[in-house]
Amino acid sequence: MENNHYYLVLEVTSKEVKLLAGYSLNNQIYVLDKAEIATNGVEDGYITSLDSVARAITIGLRDFKEHLKFDFKKVLVLVPSMNLLCKADNGQTTTVDGNNLVQHVDTMNILMAMKKRNQKLFPEHKIIDIVPDTYLLEDSEPLDNEPLGKYSPSLSLHGMIYGVDKVLIEQYSKLLEMVKLDLERYIPSCFASSLYLSSKAKLPDSYILLDIGFKKTTISQIHNKNQIIKSKIFVFGGDDITKDIQKKFNLSYEDAKNLKLKYGLDKEPSFNLEIAPKVTIYLLKETIQETLKKNLALIKDVIDNEFDVIDDTPLILIGGTSNLNNIYPEIANELERTVYNFDCDNIGARNKNLINLLGGIKYLAQRSLVSEEENLSSTITRIDTKKIDNKKKYKFDEEL
Repeated sequence: MENNHYYLVLEVTSKEVKLLAGYSLNNQIYVLDKAEIATNGVEDGYITSLDSVARAITIGLRDFKEHLKFDFKKVLVLVPSMNLLCKADNGQTTTVDGNNLVQHVDTMNILMAMKKRNQKLFPEHKIIDIVPDTYLLEDSEPLDNEPLGKYSPSLSLHGMIYGVDKVLIEQYSKLLEMVKLDLERYIPSCFASSLYLSSKAKLPDSYILLDIGFKKTTISQIHNKNQIIKSKIFVFGGDDITKDIQKKFNLSYEDAKNLKLKYGLDKEPSFNLEIAPKVTIYLLKETIQETLKKNLALIKDVIDNEFDVIDDTPLILIGGTSNLNNIYPEIANELERTVYNFDCDNIGARNKNLINLLGGIKYLAQRSLVSEEENLSSTITRIDTKKIDNKKKYKFDEEL
């Protein structure tokens, strides 16, 4: 259910700590404040210096308190998709109420049992979220929403289970303790992005999400708006483009970055124009194209051979590098897919490198949270994990 509570979302990237404070009202996300603080405390997605990252978070929280006159106590943490566990599963329970009234506790019973079962199956992962997508009452058609208030002796559901490396969770747990923040929830950053994009009317329901960041690129297969089927990370980002420009033209890092941001893949004008000593727009574009080409070839191979997608499955591009001039046709050409563009129209956060955090605000505002600490009104004793009736037609692809 939406509310006007103020929420805090945190994302730690290879370049910086990002914090966003906001709320949701009438299906719109409103940003109260944002902070992006540089840090060198992350390598290959893992935190290498807790002190460095904690200092950056503390700076952001201090600024928020000064601007908003408000202390945040809890935070939703977006975790990277490294070794992300994505698994479809289902469960069933008899309803607790003596009159067979379906209540939220019935859903909780199923989800908690699914979580315990899968935690045993995948001990190297920490199960951080289970997102139901279909509910089933006895002798009923599949339902998209939790059937509270309806009557049935049993309730079944199908959902996606997400888990991340336990080492990563341990690092974040120590980090939150250092900055004196309580955990609201961990969710995968790609799931947060898909949740935000699901509100964009002109975007497809199923697509490939390409998030090109500073040093990492994440590709995720999205089905039915926000089901993460598979996700993979590549060691490539906008920083590699900058360094190739720097090396090719013997420039300083800052000069190379400025040329990239100012011109990107702009077309060569009809007259000869040097934008730096011995650097033309054409030569700059050619250098960027070479860097993109060799890395996108690896990404294309994974999409074509490891992802279960059809040839015309479109692509949505996000991340800081998506702001590069004329990158959309370049990506479409190299990956041989339609690339959708969209407006990031949230006041205070119009940059596409903040989409993950905006999705985190939407998650907190709209989704019922299932946490280990939540008190249940009934003990978990009546879980039946047998398969759902195969004679029925479901709206999901995998039946376990």
